[in-house]
Amino acid sequence: ALARALARRLEGRVEIVVQLAARAAEYYRSLPPELRTRETVRNHGLTLARYGAALNTQNQTDEASAVLADAIGLLEQLRQEGDNSADTAAGLALALRNQGTLLSNQQLQQQSLAVHEKAVAVLRSAAQTSEASRNLRLDLATAVYELGLQHARTAEDGFER
Repeated sequence: ALARALARRLEGRVEIVVQLAARAAEYYRSLPPELRTRETVRNHGLTLARYGAALNTQNQTDEASAVLADAIGLLEQLRQEGDNSADTAAGLALALRNQGTLLSNQQLQQQSLAVHEKAVAVLRSAAQTSEASRNLRLDLATAVYELGLQHARTAEDGFER
């Protein structure tokens, strides 16, 4: 929650966000194995998702793509290991949405559409539980909105489904 609030306050200062996210990612990457928990792995994935988005904003697409792939890998691994928490679902969906945006910026509309659909599916399954938070439901609404935008972009490019 604190990282999310800080990211919002620094939105116009992308270089600062990139530097902070890089430091945070390095912190999590350098944690000794005995200090790694599901929570630290999840936080590492969330940090990478935000770092990748900031890099994409700076048009550092190759680096952003690699960072987002790492974020998705970490968070998908947690889910494969049985972590069905809302926080992990929200983090994975964030990383997927950021990857979808990156792909769309690269004019890879079909691939972007598939990634956005996956993000919605991840959030939809998590938001259907009785314990789903307001923030999780808002994340789902945002992901559905972004999916709709991506459908429009795909149709504009002649790739109507």
